[in-house]
Amino acid sequence: MADKIDDDDDDGWVDTSNEDMYCGVKIYDEIISPSNEGTNGLYLGRVHFLNRKQEMKDKGIGAILSVINTPVALDKEDNFIHHYISMEDDPDEDLFQCFEKTYLFIEENIKKTNIYVHC
Repeated sequence: MADKIDDDDDDGWVDTSNEDMYCGVKIYDEIISPSNEGTNGLYLGRVHFLNRKQEMKDKGIGAILSVINTPVALDKEDNFIHHYISMEDDPDEDLFQCFEKTYLFIEENIKKTNIYVHC
């Protein structure tokens, strides 16, 4: 079960569990399976999965695409390639404006690592 803690997260929740569900939703999903070389994999999920750095490394995730309205702080020593796009969680937000940037980031990095996309 996730614990409520006082932080700067908009909803006030941080996943401190090892469960694969968070508030009734899977915390991540494998969209494209990694190759035998451990690259070309694509994962999609919630920002909360970023707290599970060892699990991300075990899955060979080396690149993170963040499309979210608040900057995500990652430790430099974790060596994740990170691209951040500031985008509100709003149905009127124009997602098309970031498609080229996200496509180029994924295309460039999927050849050398697995990628985690969250919003």
